Amino acid sequence: MLEPAATKWAASLIQRDQVDELYRILDAMKSHTTLNDMPSQRQLSREFHLSIVTASRNALMIKVYQVVANAFPDWMMYEVMYRRPELLEESLALEYSEHRAVVDALAAKKPDLAAQKAIEHVLHLGRDLELLQQVLHRTGFLQAGQLRCREQSLNKDLEVARRQQPRRRVPGRPGESAPSPCRP
Repeated sequence: MLEPAATKWAASLIQRDQVDELYRILDAMKSHTTLNDMPSQRQLSREFHLSIVTASRNALMIKVYQVVANAFPDWMMYEVMYRRPELLEESLALEYSEHRAVVDALAAKKPDLAAQKAIEHVLHLGRDLELLQQVLHRTGFLQAGQLRCREQSLNKDLEVARRQQPRRRVPGRPGESAPSPCRP
């Protein structure tokens, strides 16, 4: 998994000012607790994760992370919060505690612990996404084909990222697939 690997690298390389910035982001996230705060919370979460990957100082990992982050369906989590506001407080408290555990491990320069905390966070997000997908299907918000289209979009983004890495270019790539039924 990309993020735990980046977190492990970052734990050895992170500078004090980067740790301070992560704590600043955490403090800002803690103050965004209402439904109206969700756009800001979403942006802060993206900034938090990108800051950790950036601290790894691995240019390829940073580029791949940016592509993946743009395709990650985090909007689903926030959409469910609007539809099920009773989940908001508990979800934000858990996210904060997981983020705090990662930053504390980074500050202590403990790569294995930082990676473990990142794995726990990613696995938790994965479970949440599965549950949220079910909620969105039940409410009729998410049609079955939308996730498949999003996955196809991610695959295209990853292919573009691969093409931008000339050392990794493989001659004789297969031809393009049939046109997608997904809208751009």
